[in-house]
Amino acid sequence: MSNKYGILRVSTSEQEFDRQEFYLTNNNIPKENWIELKKTGKGSVSGKKILDELKTLNIQDGDELFMDDQDRLSRDTITSILIIDELNSMGIKITCGNKILDPTDPDCRFEIQLNAALAERERNKISQRTKRTLDAKRARGISGGRPELKKDRIEKAQKLYDSKILSINEICNSVPISRSSFYKYVELDKNKI
Repeated sequence: MSNKYGILRVSTSEQEFDRQEFYLTNNNIPKENWIELKKTGKGSVSGKKILDELKTLNIQDGDELFMDDQDRLSRDTITSILIIDELNSMGIKITCGNKILDPTDPDCRFEIQLNAALAERERNKISQRTKRTLDAKRARGISGGRPELKKDRIEKAQKLYDSKILSINEICNSVPISRSSFYKYVELDKNKI
């Protein structure tokens, strides 16, 4: 009897698996057979990692692997094709959405390659747009990261520190200011530390 497995993958820690969980649940994939991958950046989930995860679940010849879209394997063309070929050589039936991926069929293989290339292009376009947006903001004098701490809060923290009445934790809570910002902006009396 074959077993069913599912892959869920998102690109950032802020994203959720909702759509993919819905798909796997509707295909009766037991939760204990789900592989959840939350990774960011190019190539952050290697094909080897996905295959290793599947092997820890004891996936074997005749089993089925489900994912709601082919790009859940990888957004790198070569990696995606290599994973599909490896799974096929292991005798694993791959289902994406409502379509079975059969890399031995020439038309299906073409579709696999095309989908992999489109997923890689989409990843590259997102990266390109993000870089252009950051460049445009820098050109207007807007920098990324946390906003600088307001001068009045730094001065208040400094006065409280100089008064030697409150502990650093109490100062941070009353201003409010984080401990790292406190140590970054407040001039400390080296004898007090």
